[in-house]
Amino acid sequence: MKNLAVARRYAKALLLISKEDGQTDAYRKELSGFADLMEQENALNQAITNPLYDTKSRRNVLQAILDRLGISRP
Repeated sequence: MKNLAVARRYAKALLLISKEDGQTDAYRKELSGFADLMEQENALNQAITNPLYDTKSRRNVLQAILDRLGISRP
């Protein structure tokens, strides 16, 4: 339940930022593409979400993927 509350806060913040800078559609497409990738690639999903891997390693994997995909930073 706690994760859901945090996710809602981040979603609201992203929505507010996207409205301010006029990039709502771009952020939606990027987020949708990333979500699709996470759903299709189980190994990637595990590398990012599995708590058996240390936080720094998971963060590095996520950052590498975001850089490779060209995900914008609001």
